[in-house]
Amino acid sequence: MVIIFIGCSKDDEKNEEVSFEGFYKLTAVELLHPYDLNNDGMKSTNLLNELSCYDQETLQFNADVTGQANNTSYPDIYHLGDQVYNVECILASKSWQFEFLKNESTISLNLPVFGNITGELYDNKFSFEIPSGFYYTAYNNGVPFTVTFSGSVAHIYTRQ
Repeated sequence: MVIIFIGCSKDDEKNEEVSFEGFYKLTAVELLHPYDLNNDGMKSTNLLNELSCYDQETLQFNADVTGQANNTSYPDIYHLGDQVYNVECILASKSWQFEFLKNESTISLNLPVFGNITGELYDNKFSFEIPSGFYYTAYNNGVPFTVTFSGSVAHIYTRQ
């Protein structure tokens, strides 16, 4: 009697190419500090829990190292005083074509909104960080001022 065992080791799994082609939807924008922009009494570090403005943002990666970024809206944030905000989502559909470099699970690309970014592919997700944070123009009694989300901000897109 001959018994043959066939299997693969974890080393074999590490050598598998990470698949990346497809559509990715923005599923989280993780901030360093929590905010309560929707006035529900609960602060969150995930901006998407506070705003509905980014619920249709997508990235598309193609096998030919081209892609497209789609933004559908942006928030106008009105500061009403003492940590109270009013947020209006402004529809503004924009698309950008891009080329990218892929090295194993790392992708580097340039987007007009963020500039040069490098992100990681993992578990059907693409994630990148904006180390300097970002800002919005907000309004207090019609007077504009800057709301800064300081510190590193992680954008996480999930394959659809």
